[in-house]
Amino acid sequence: MLPVVNALGPVIVMTTVGLILRWRGFLTGPDLHATTRLVYWVGIPALLFIKVATAPASLAQTSALLTVLLLSTLIGVAVAGWIATLLRIPWGEVGTFVQAVYRGNLAFVGVPVVAYAAADLGQNEAAGIALLALGPMVVLYNVLGVLVLLLSRGRLSARNVLPIVRGMALNPLLLSCALGLLYRSTTWPVPTVVQRSLEAIGQMALPLALICIGGALHGTRLKAVLSRTVAAAVGKTLMMPLLGLGLGLVLRLDNDAMRMVLIFMACPTAGASYVMVRQIGGDADLASSAVVASTLLAIPVLALIIALV
Repeated sequence: MLPVVNALGPVIVMTTVGLILRWRGFLTGPDLHATTRLVYWVGIPALLFIKVATAPASLAQTSALLTVLLLSTLIGVAVAGWIATLLRIPWGEVGTFVQAVYRGNLAFVGVPVVAYAAADLGQNEAAGIALLALGPMVVLYNVLGVLVLLLSRGRLSARNVLPIVRGMALNPLLLSCALGLLYRSTTWPVPTVVQRSLEAIGQMALPLALICIGGALHGTRLKAVLSRTVAAAVGKTLMMPLLGLGLGLVLRLDNDAMRMVLIFMACPTAGASYVMVRQIGGDADLASSAVVASTLLAIPVLALIIALV
C-alpha cells in the first residue's frame, strides 16, 4: 500500500493544488497557458535529455518495451473504431472517440507517475527504458490523431497531412530524446554542472505539469453523450492497459518493464486531443468530457497497477 501512496500521492496532491489555484483565480488562463508551454518546451525536454543521455538501460530492452507500446496503440485504434460502430457514433465524430481511447497523457501524467513509482520502488533502470520510448510514442500519437480525425471528417489528403507531419518533426519531446541518444552514443560523460542544471529544470517540470493538469480540469464539464464518454474513459484506462498486458506477456517483458508499459497505457486521455479536435474538427464536447472522465478513472487503475505488478 505504501508504494501506491508514495507514487500517486504527489500526483493527486499537485493536481488538486492546480485545481484549487485555478478555482481561486490565483492561476489564470494566461498563466496556465504560459506554464504549460514552459513545461512542454523546456522542463520535460530537459528531463528527457539528461535521463536518456545517462540511462543505464540498453537499447535492446527499450525496443521490446517500445514494441509493446506501439502494437498496443495500433490495436487500440482498431478496437476503438469497432466500438464506435457499436455505439453508432456518427462518422464525423468517430475520429474524436478513437483519439480519446488511444491517446494518453504521457508527458504530463505518465512521466511524473513513472518517475515517482521508479524512485520509490528502486526501478531507475526501468524508468530509463520507459523514458527512451516516450519520444517515438508522442510522435505516433500525433500522427495517428491527425489521420483518424481527417479520415473521419473526409478531409484526408497529402495537402492537409504533410504540414502537420513536418511540424511534428520539431516536437521537443522527440528532439530531446534523439539528442539524448546521440550524446549517449558518444560515451562522453555529462559534465556535472550540466547534469545538475538539467536535472533541476526537469525536477521543476514534474510538479508544474501536474499543477497544469489540475488547472486545466477546472471549468471542464461532462457535456458529451454519457455512453460515449464512459466508453472512451473505460477504453483508455482499462482496455489499453489490458492490451499492453497481453502483448507484454507474449513478448515476455520483465515485471519492471511491464509496470512501465501499464502505467503509460493507463494514463488518462491527453488534453492535446481536445486541442487537435478544435483545430481539425470533431466532437469537442466528447473530447473534453473524455479528458475529465478518464482522469478520474485513471487514478484507481494506476493505483492497482503499482500495487499488483
